[in-house]
Amino acid sequence: MSFEMLQKIIDNCTEELWFEKQHKIAFWRLVFHALSGTHFWMRIHNVPFKEIIPGKNLYPDFDGEPEQILQKDELKVYGKNVKTGCEEYFKTLNDSLLCRKSAIYDSYTNMDVILVQIRHIQYHTGQCNTILKQKGIETVKWIE
Repeated sequence: MSFEMLQKIIDNCTEELWFEKQHKIAFWRLVFHALSGTHFWMRIHNVPFKEIIPGKNLYPDFDGEPEQILQKDELKVYGKNVKTGCEEYFKTLNDSLLCRKSAIYDSYTNMDVILVQIRHIQYHTGQCNTILKQKGIETVKWIE
């Protein structure tokens, strides 16, 4: 549900707000950051991390200015790919694997990874929704 709300943020954002900076970060980068975190953490065990979007230097953790920008349609496609990766990740899990250490960072269990990503997506969905509200743009409704 959190992921679906983040996807709806993309639809609700206007073209002009998409590129506008909020506290020195363009709106699209907030959405990209949330998606890229999920892309990194929620992948099948022992599968190497693939470049986020090949050929683009986007700095998803805000550790530099992106060399390119992502249009809404590009980020929607990326979001669909991340969602597919999450679905594949969940198919690999069972009760035993949820409690095992993450293959990516062994101080977390796989359950920790899932909970952190839900929290991370919700945080950025709320952040983006606040920006939409401040700009008088329709916000995304909470999905229960």
